[in-house]
Amino acid sequence: MVNQILNLFKGRIGRLYFLAGNASLNITLLAGEKLLGEAAYLILFILALPLAFSLVIKRLHDINRSGWYSASLVFLFFLEIMSFPTKFIVSIISLFLLFWPGTPGENKYG
Repeated sequence: MVNQILNLFKGRIGRLYFLAGNASLNITLLAGEKLLGEAAYLILFILALPLAFSLVIKRLHDINRSGWYSASLVFLFFLEIMSFPTKFIVSIISLFLLFWPGTPGENKYG
């Protein structure tokens, strides 16, 4: 268990795992909000952030990019609350991560 937590941001994941992980997180958050209210949603959201970033970082590793690119997503995420153009940019980045094929074979991230 400790090894899994320490390796939360290491390694690679493919497109299908990325899709399944994001779908699971979103369904959990929506269900928490509908069944338990906004306070539970906020708690679940805070707990889900490391898992969400883990998915993004591992997907970036799969396309042979540094996980530090996810820092730009943090910035865009907070801007997303304020404007439509950033929602569009985040959507495009998410689609890129979902559909861009991973590096075949080994790369510098695994």
